[in-house]
Amino acid sequence: MRIAPWIAAALVLVAVSSPASTFLFEENRGQAGLAMPMMNDSYIDVSLKLDQMSIDDVDVDGTIFQQISIPGVMLPNDEGAPNLPGFGRFVAVPNGAVPRLEILSMKSQVFHGIDVLPAAEIPLDTDDSPPVYVKDEAIYSVNAYFPESPVALSELTSMRGVNAVVLGITPFQYNPVTRELIAYTDIEVRVTFEGGNGIFGEDRLRSRYWEPVLAANLMNYGSLPEPQFRVPDTRDTDYEYVVICPDDPVYTAWADSIAQFRLDQGIDAGVVTLTETGATSSAIESWINTAYASPTPPVAILLLGDYVSSGGTTGVTSPIYDGYCVSDNIYGDIDGDHLPEIAMARMTANPSNVLCARPSTTSATHRRTQTSTRTPLWLAGGRRTAGSSSAPRSSTGSSRTSTARTRCGSMSSTLERRAERGRATRTPTCSSTTSVLTGWATSPRRAPICGTGAATLIGSMPT
Repeated sequence: MRIAPWIAAALVLVAVSSPASTFLFEENRGQAGLAMPMMNDSYIDVSLKLDQMSIDDVDVDGTIFQQISIPGVMLPNDEGAPNLPGFGRFVAVPNGAVPRLEILSMKSQVFHGIDVLPAAEIPLDTDDSPPVYVKDEAIYSVNAYFPESPVALSELTSMRGVNAVVLGITPFQYNPVTRELIAYTDIEVRVTFEGGNGIFGEDRLRSRYWEPVLAANLMNYGSLPEPQFRVPDTRDTDYEYVVICPDDPVYTAWADSIAQFRLDQGIDAGVVTLTETGATSSAIESWINTAYASPTPPVAILLLGDYVSSGGTTGVTSPIYDGYCVSDNIYGDIDGDHLPEIAMARMTANPSNVLCARPSTTSATHRRTQTSTRTPLWLAGGRRTAGSSSAPRSSTGSSRTSTARTRCGSMSSTLERRAERGRATRTPTCSSTTSVLTGWATSPRRAPICGTGAATLIGSMPT
């Protein structure tokens, strides 16, 4: 419904005379946010209710714009587009099914005389310059509502073998020519799964260490079948945790120590050298892809050694991302969707005297942490006393390595950003695997993927 003309006029006046106005939707008090009233193997229903929104004045070089905001949404829209806040969540899709989206119901209010601020570019971590607001004239010069629909589905992607889409809900539409803003205070949609076999994911890819990632990010996680986790067996060579290192006595000795540390924790772990994988980035990636396709794919891989551009006697190489930076996470991204299927980490160590100090320090710190809390165990580390038995080694085992660096942000934060925006665009690739996942869900654009990956491992590997 449209609001009364005097309210619209007041809004124009507020935009000039007041820094902010908050509008309350009392009918939704206590019910605000996303909810899933119905879920089964054929469809899920999702509702979004707003209990408030704010309109803030922003002075850009003498021109007053309005910033629209709602609680819980911080990330901007695509650069140059009207900066309208939105939500997004990953929805698991059965194997072979095609997701379809329909709007079941909507309630709205219309605000007049609004000049919505365009979104600024998301800066790099190293860029401390002020934001620049430039309108995308392909949007601002057209007499039409943006976005075309308040709801959308991303292209199909996957999360450790589980097919998924991002359901994006932007509870606003804005016409920059008429300066009208529609706010959807209550909207309910249905995602229907057409075709497919009704089964979610692959049993062989389910892991007790990846399950928290699925549970935290898939809105309909309850639709997945009960996982049958593998029982650790230190006698086999199908490792959950793989250490890849140069074929050098100093490196292999410490790699064995790290693997033994994991074995002591009940985690199948082993060492694979570059002689076995091949020393080039294409050879390493091929070895990892083969390992991931095996009946017992690896969960996490540690690269032991500094990045080297070629060869493999003093370090481990990695691919170059987008022609400008090194990325370990490319190794872990099996299907090329900028989300890792294997958690990648790197312990940078070279020369050997530095290497001797790193595993000892990491292992000692890790053990102290575990005495008080059950915190993530996915930090590469661990030390064996001299003379203890070596960890198993494999020439054909399944595992997969990563490049010198991981994509910007942790796996959790990347998923989170993609979901919040509901747009499947480039994800950050520097930092930990955990933030890479979280960020993909909400980020409207790709960020750089350079950065070290020493702390890349996913959290909450239980003791």
